[in-house]
Amino acid sequence: MDGLVTTVLGPVAPEALGPTDGHNHLWIEPTAGTDPAAPVLNDESAIRQELMAYRAAGGGAMVDCQPGGCGRNGRILANLSRATGVHVIACTGFHLRRYYPPHAMLWQLSAEAAADLFVEELTGALRETKNDSKPVRAGFLKIAGEASFEQTPGHLLEAAAAACRATGCAIEMHTERGTAVEEFLQFFVDHQVDPQRLVFCHVDKRPDFGFHEALAKTGAMLEYDTFFSAQI
Repeated sequence: MDGLVTTVLGPVAPEALGPTDGHNHLWIEPTAGTDPAAPVLNDESAIRQELMAYRAAGGGAMVDCQPGGCGRNGRILANLSRATGVHVIACTGFHLRRYYPPHAMLWQLSAEAAADLFVEELTGALRETKNDSKPVRAGFLKIAGEASFEQTPGHLLEAAAAACRATGCAIEMHTERGTAVEEFLQFFVDHQVDPQRLVFCHVDKRPDFGFHEALAKTGAMLEYDTFFSAQI
């Protein structure tokens, strides 16, 4: 699979993807026990129509950033891709703690067990599809930084680094308005992750462009992804 992109329907050459939305959340199921304000996106008909409009406008692929345990459904992502012709890349990893029930399995795992889970979903199948006749694989790691480096679960950062080293996958990281990006970058460098495998999200909400330039020079990728906001 070297050099190919793992989509929900199988490997695809990068040049076949077409214009790609690098950060979206196509489908989010309600998750019992989470913050009532957590987003839910589960109108399959409406999502399919929007994807068809995206495809008609020239869009080719969507990177879906909802990891397991907080609303992901690989089967529905595959159905949406199949119905609309839009390539969809699913993820493994972890989101912000508030999007999970308080005692979710992910927070109880050791770093080694979490890494095994991430690698399994990258190389075998997403857990919800592993018994299907056509299992869906993750194409990248999506992880989330909390409001500070210290508040972010260290064992899951270690697991993400280990899974990246084992598979060569990309890591796309939610940041809270670009907070602590330099600390997260240093953590991954210290854990033998090539900065070129890292994508830091929402850094446009920290509008220090000298800082952005210094980050980009390390090889890390930065997402300017605030499409609409009254105040960044």
